[in-house]
Amino acid sequence: MENLSKKIWRKYLRGNIERNQKKLLGVSESSSVIVGGILEIIISLVLKKGRNRMNFIKNFKQSEVLEFKEQVIYQEGQVVSKTLAQNSNVSITLFAFDKDEEISTHTSKGDALIYVMEGKVQVIIGDNKYELLEGQSILMPATIPHSVYSLEKMKFMLTVVF
Repeated sequence: MENLSKKIWRKYLRGNIERNQKKLLGVSESSSVIVGGILEIIISLVLKKGRNRMNFIKNFKQSEVLEFKEQVIYQEGQVVSKTLAQNSNVSITLFAFDKDEEISTHTSKGDALIYVMEGKVQVIIGDNKYELLEGQSILMPATIPHSVYSLEKMKFMLTVVF
C-alpha cells in the first residue's frame, strides 16, 4: 500500500494532467488515453526517483538538534508511543512508560533493539531477566518471547529490523 504522501502527490499530478493534457499537448480524445497511460508511468518514475525528497522519518523535526527523550512525554498510568519510521524493513518507535506499565510477553519477526533514554526498565527475553538503566541497550532476538516492564518512569527507543 502506498503511503499517504505518495497518494496525495499522485492524485494532485493526475488531476492536473487530466485537466490540462488536451490544452498542453494538443491531443485528440482517442490519443488522450495513450498519453494518460504514458503520463501515469512518468508520475510513478518521478515519485520513485524523488524518494530522497520524501520523509522516511516522520514526527521528528528535520535539520534541528533535538533530544530523543524530549520527543515523547509521560502520561499517568499509560504507555505512550511515537512512531518515527515504519516499513517492511524497519520500525523505529519512541516510548514513555509510567511506573509499573508494561508490554506483555510477545514475539517479533525482527530483531528488536532497546535503547534506554531515561529511567529503569526490566526486560525479559526467554527465561532471562535484565535490568537496564539510562544509556544501556539490549537486543531481543527475533522469534524469542520477550516483555518490557517499567520499574520507574522510563523512556526508550525501540528499533526493530525485519
